Amino acid sequence: MLRKFLFSAVLVSTALVSRATHFSGGEIYWHCLGNNQYEITMVVYRDCAGINVDPSVTLQLQSPCGNTSLVVSTPGGVEISQLCDLELPNSTCNGGSLPGIQQYIYTGTITLAPCDSWTISYTNIYRNNAIVNLQNPGTQRTYIRAVVNTTVNPCNDSPQFSNTAIPFVCLGYPITYSFGAFDTEGDSLSYVLIDAMGINGAPIPYVNPYSGTDPIPGITLDPVTGEVNFTLATQGNWVVVVQVNHWVNGVLVGSIMRDMQFVAYPCTNDPPDPATGLIQNLSGTATQLGPRAIQVCESGNFCFDFAISDPNLTNVLDAFSNIQQNLPGATFTFNGFNPIMCTVCWTATAGSSGYFPFIVNVDDGACPIPAFQTYVYEVTVIPGLFGNVTTTGETCVGTGNGTATANVTNGSAPYTYAWSTGATTPSITAGVGSYTVTITDANNCVSPPYTGVISSISQPNIADAGPDDVGCVGALPIALSGSVTNATGGAWSGGAGSYSGTWPNISYTPTAAEIAAGSVTQTLTTTGNGGCPPDDDQMVLTLANSFANATVTPTDALCFGTATGSAVFAPDLAGFTYAWTTTPVQTGATATGLSAGNYSVTATDANGCSITLTTTIGPPAALSIASLTATDESCAGFGNGTATVTAIGGATPYTYAWSNGASGPSITAGAGTYTVTVTDANGCAPAIGSITINAAAQPNVANAGADLVGCVGSFPIALNGSVTNATSGNWSGGSGAFGGSWPNVDYTPSASDILSNGVTLTLTTAGNTNCPAASDQVFINIPNSFATATIGTTDALCNGATNGTATFSPAMPGFTYVWNTVPVQNGATATGLGAGNYSVTATDSYGCSTTLNTTINEPNAISIASLTVVDESCAGSGNGSITAVANGGTQPYSYSWSNGASGPVLTAGAGTYTVTITDANGCTPVAIGTATINAAAQPNQVNAGPDAVGCVGSFPIALNGNVVNATGGSWSGGNGSYSGTWPNVSYDPSAVDIANGGVTLTLTSTGNNNCPAVSDQVFINLPNSFANLGISSTNAIAMDPPRVRLP
Repeated sequence: MLRKFLFSAVLVSTALVSRATHFSGGEIYWHCLGNNQYEITMVVYRDCAGINVDPSVTLQLQSPCGNTSLVVSTPGGVEISQLCDLELPNSTCNGGSLPGIQQYIYTGTITLAPCDSWTISYTNIYRNNAIVNLQNPGTQRTYIRAVVNTTVNPCNDSPQFSNTAIPFVCLGYPITYSFGAFDTEGDSLSYVLIDAMGINGAPIPYVNPYSGTDPIPGITLDPVTGEVNFTLATQGNWVVVVQVNHWVNGVLVGSIMRDMQFVAYPCTNDPPDPATGLIQNLSGTATQLGPRAIQVCESGNFCFDFAISDPNLTNVLDAFSNIQQNLPGATFTFNGFNPIMCTVCWTATAGSSGYFPFIVNVDDGACPIPAFQTYVYEVTVIPGLFGNVTTTGETCVGTGNGTATANVTNGSAPYTYAWSTGATTPSITAGVGSYTVTITDANNCVSPPYTGVISSISQPNIADAGPDDVGCVGALPIALSGSVTNATGGAWSGGAGSYSGTWPNISYTPTAAEIAAGSVTQTLTTTGNGGCPPDDDQMVLTLANSFANATVTPTDALCFGTATGSAVFAPDLAGFTYAWTTTPVQTGATATGLSAGNYSVTATDANGCSITLTTTIGPPAALSIASLTATDESCAGFGNGTATVTAIGGATPYTYAWSNGASGPSITAGAGTYTVTVTDANGCAPAIGSITINAAAQPNVANAGADLVGCVGSFPIALNGSVTNATSGNWSGGSGAFGGSWPNVDYTPSASDILSNGVTLTLTTAGNTNCPAASDQVFINIPNSFATATIGTTDALCNGATNGTATFSPAMPGFTYVWNTVPVQNGATATGLGAGNYSVTATDSYGCSTTLNTTINEPNAISIASLTVVDESCAGSGNGSITAVANGGTQPYSYSWSNGASGPVLTAGAGTYTVTITDANGCTPVAIGTATINAAAQPNQVNAGPDAVGCVGSFPIALNGNVVNATGGSWSGGNGSYSGTWPNVSYDPSAVDIANGGVTLTLTSTGNNNCPAVSDQVFINLPNSFANLGISSTNAIAMDPPRVRLP
């Protein structure tokens, strides 16, 4: 069998190769790099039996916005021959005879201005002579192109083909083939068959009955999937050209094309069966729409199998798919030999909706040329279903009133719900736990399981009033020691008394009735847990009242200074214990051996309640001085003061002894301290006292203080004088004004004081009439350093600049300065200032200071207010204009245009121009703007056509001129007459034209008022070779034929 395949294929390949040149097909792609840069890729398929291709070629790029070219290069070719592995060394690419194909990839980078149509094209040398459906294929060049709109959808990549470009197909067998185009950005694609093209994209004539839309008998093209189906009955190379249109949101933004050849040869092995490969074992959430078509939601997933078989059971099948390009993340696997079982799996994601066909190519592994079949599968992804679950906790453990709600964030209503509890509503009510829901929408899209967890907001309350307790009536209020769990607080109740404090520090004061009853029941109730019901607990508070009638009775000491007193606590009841504040502590109901003083006893009953009572032990009255008074001498040294003593206690009469030797209860003396000793009649310990006679007044002293400095602007001046032995002082002197009251007196100098630079003031004592007045003087220096102080400023030159300055004047010797700059500047001039408010404090050599404020301004930042464009009337006329208007900065402005022009108004032709505007200070950033001048119209183009020959007798002569960018043309010249209407005009030469042997006609464009008319000429040769034609004859002698006489 292998030998049979090999023999047949060698014959076919030899026949095909013998007529080949080298170009078998190609396509052009683009890839946006950003910033209007594009990488252009051209893929060329070369028949290895032909000549070599060039390492670099030139692509043409044409657009209404201008034309350019790009040189692209290739590192070399890669063999993609449709041969089995065993026979690859025998391809024409490797010096053998079997058909070999190489793929060459050319790349280059170019910058393209935004334009609604760039056509990228390449014209190659001649096609293969083996082509069946084109006329004279060996003389026809190959033209391929791509069209991109860089304005509507800037920086978009072109679609690309994923299937092989030069397939060999078997004669007589149905073939399915897909171009397998895909777009990396998921844009929409459509397919259409177009004419094969030659130089400048001109259509190539097809062999009848074939055409660009019907290049193979019975061929069909699915415009959505790009799948073609046909059966070839004629051997040879069949050119098929497909155009893939590129759509974004319904707008056509470009197209690519592939010029390729199907090579038909007589196979002795059948290709894989096109009727196999049907979807089976579909699982997941997809729905089958057709034999090879499914629909799945964005939130869904699927797997399906399909079996592909080949009629030649000994063939081993191999499969390849482009599924990864159209469904990223999808998997394609197959196993087996013949048939093979293929498996496709994919999980859709949010945002992946759309239509995604993919192909599976299967070849049968036959040698030398494997037969193949293409199977196209369609995946439609509809918007999916996505959501989440939100919950609310149950208010208290065990209440079961929590909720879980299913929320749909994306889907098509109405929805159905399936909860793990069996519920089918959007929300459920349940207790603590984890709950799962699955949602299905109107499109039967099923969400993944969503889980919500219901927790408990609150735990049950617990109140603990504590154990029963004893409250001492003598220690009110009584602290309550209850506690709560899972609650924020507690409330006490049950008693008729009063509660005080805030939780948990609560105290209780019982009523008299409760005290008389001996106990009260207290109830503690929880508060502050709204989710759970309150809890309560009780305790019994026993009220102990053992000391209702408790007293302490004292007995004084017999003699002053002796410890013969006592104190008794009553009633003395069983179980009482005592602690007296004696040294050592006495613990009986009676304390003895007490000296005069205060004593307390703490009595404690059997319940632990206690009371503390206090008493005083009194002595007999001791001799003491009740009073000792004096009158001062009127002024120090006068000696007219007195001292008088009064005694109490002891036994009268008393005797007196003064330290100055006097006796009696009173003495007269000068200032000084005097001691008196008083003795009672019983000879008890004497009473001794001292007293001082003072001078009612001391001699006056005035101190006007140290000389002062009074700063102008800081008036009034505080006077710092003081007086001694006087109640106040009086200031005098100067011609200014005194203010305030003693001792806080100030002085405001008069103008004459200031002009004199100082003033002398006098302080005189007052208020001590017992002693003569005293006085003192002070001099106040009054400098006037800042009478004419000012700040001069220079504003910042530019917006945001820090080159402003501020200068204090006059700048005098000895002045110091502090500016509120960061860092602080200390000179008379502050520099490096930005816009803002500033102040300076200047201080002179006397310490006087002044603070002045100023403001540094800045201009607004320069900006472009407007760019007004006037388009040029005709492309190339150069009469367009752009007028730039600027704001901010400092005038005058300077203008620099990208074409070298200056000034606010640019006059130029169509194009994009950038203007840079700088203000008079050269501030940065400068203002930059860009505007585009368009051409209102394109220049007229006229082609009167090639020179022609007009044969006499074949008049009128059809004129073949044409115009571009004009609505019509007007013919002139010659002496003959014109007929017809544009563009179908004919010329009938005159006799003069014929006599002259020809005529020159002129074609002038019309109908484009923006651009000047242009003309072109054509010469029509008017030969008159037969004007004098005649026939003459003579009698035939030898039967010669007639002769034609030519002039």
